[in-house]
Amino acid sequence: MAIAAPYLPYEKLRIVATNFLSQHHSSGEIPIPIEKIVEFKLQLDIVPVPGLQDEFDVDAFLTNDLTEIRVDQFILQERESRLH
Repeated sequence: MAIAAPYLPYEKLRIVATNFLSQHHSSGEIPIPIEKIVEFKLQLDIVPVPGLQDEFDVDAFLTNDLTEIRVDQFILQERESRLH
């Protein structure tokens, strides 16, 4: 089943991102602790998956039940900056 994501112009994306950060990281300090936001504020588990990139050509995906973000294990462990 294909998911059709709505088109959002750049300015709308900026507004959405700004609102998200003000809600979840109001200090605005850099670097943004995205893993902490995902795990503790959004209550999503980050699950490493060996070979995800090699087998399916994706770095990560959100599960259908919206409880996990599954991330290629190599990228999670060796290319930390790729996810931040």
